Amino acid sequence: MQIPKEQEPNGHSDALTSTSGEAMRPTFLAALITLFASSDLEDNLNLINRGRADEAVASLRKVLEDSPENGRAHELLALAYLRQNKPEIAEKEAAQAVELQSGCTSARITAARVAIALQNWTVATRELAKATELDASNAEILLYRGSMNLARKDYKTASAILTSYVTANPDEPYGHYYLGLSQYGMKRPDKTVEHFQRFLSLAPDAPEAARVESLLRSIR
Repeated sequence: MQIPKEQEPNGHSDALTSTSGEAMRPTFLAALITLFASSDLEDNLNLINRGRADEAVASLRKVLEDSPENGRAHELLALAYLRQNKPEIAEKEAAQAVELQSGCTSARITAARVAIALQNWTVATRELAKATELDASNAEILLYRGSMNLARKDYKTASAILTSYVTANPDEPYGHYYLGLSQYGMKRPDKTVEHFQRFLSLAPDAPEAARVESLLRSIR
């Protein structure tokens, strides 16, 4: 990741044009601090994805004690609460994330994910539409459109959407997870096994792995 540079009016970085190392040091150090703080913040997403949401919640709460207007921290905290099966609490954090960064695609997608968990289809549809306006190329929009239809038990629509997602993103595990569930709902055991096995090969330590293995045993 490239460290942002303060730009002079002529387009050159003052880190390059300054004649004094002391003059450029505060800007450089501030950039480094921002870079490492951002990296530490994103480490919480890895914790969430590995099923260690409790650790992520504790870490993100500390971040927000110092920086209550950190929209990304609110967004990640919403995902952590969602992983803990606390969608009502997640909803508050997602709303805060959207308020602080309304032009952020990932915040809108997070709000949609929380709404799906709460079966609030109106909000989920609205947030996915907002995300599409911001960045129509974001693949996660398609993924969560599929998961919303899956949650509504519209397995045929979910399967069509998720097949498109998996075709474009064959190595993304959750496409296979949701597509496997949609195939399971449509009583297509061969396709269910295919996508569930692919999910397990891509994300063997995912929190959903135990559920997938249980469903596979029920099919066999």
